[in-house]
Amino acid sequence: MRPESRLKLNSISKLIDSTTSILGPALGGVIFAVIDIQLFILVNCISFFASALSELFIDYSYYPDQGKEDNPPFVPHMVKGLMYMLNSRVLRKAFIMFLILNFLLGFSVNVPMPYVINQVLGLSPEAFGLINSMFPIGLIIGTLTISRVLAKTTYTRILVLASCLLAILASTIGLPSMVQASELAYGIYFSVLCVLMGILISFVDIPIITIMQDEIPSNLRGVVFGLTLSLVKVVLPISLLLSGYLVDHVPIVLIPVIGGVLSMVYPLYLLTGKKTGLPD
Repeated sequence: MRPESRLKLNSISKLIDSTTSILGPALGGVIFAVIDIQLFILVNCISFFASALSELFIDYSYYPDQGKEDNPPFVPHMVKGLMYMLNSRVLRKAFIMFLILNFLLGFSVNVPMPYVINQVLGLSPEAFGLINSMFPIGLIIGTLTISRVLAKTTYTRILVLASCLLAILASTIGLPSMVQASELAYGIYFSVLCVLMGILISFVDIPIITIMQDEIPSNLRGVVFGLTLSLVKVVLPISLLLSGYLVDHVPIVLIPVIGGVLSMVYPLYLLTGKKTGLPD
């Protein structure tokens, strides 16, 4: 499969995820209002069961001519995938970028933003819900525009620029706590901020996934992706716990700034280096 095709498929996949994140709560609210709670739970259980059942029809032998092993032993296959990831300069750098993205979102966004909106500024639940809905809207915009942006620049430039801009935007989450304004002004500020961050997350997420798909052979793609994403996701709860602890000991305006500054170090290092190791 050509890289262009992978990029389009990853964009479509991200678009579907973002669309369902918007429509899901809305449809769930409507269904919850018109049917009994027991039936609501039953429908939800059936939907999960149907989703799991549909995965039985996935064709894992899509590339049968590339030397795929028949039922390889679990532990040796995992070790082989881990060694391949560690020995690949491109995958190591993609892994670090993924690591930074998850750290930034957990440390500077997921904890400080709800705290500032609900506890410091005292915005209404309706305003908080509207602000949260802006993230998937930004993701949708990002998925629809990423292919056009990459047609005019390289993977490396878009990753570095998007990561730095995302870190800068995340650093400004605490600024409204220092300014007196109306709830409408606060709501507009955070809504625009979430849309822009959603766009930039797509600009980081989709190229990294595409790069990994291009670099990893088909017989190791599943195990390397599983290992990479599992290791990356470990960072998220750690960053959440650390950010939550600092909320009680550090001014809230500083926490997003600390996360943003730390998250910019590696992208700036890639920007100043002669060779990033990432494909153009």
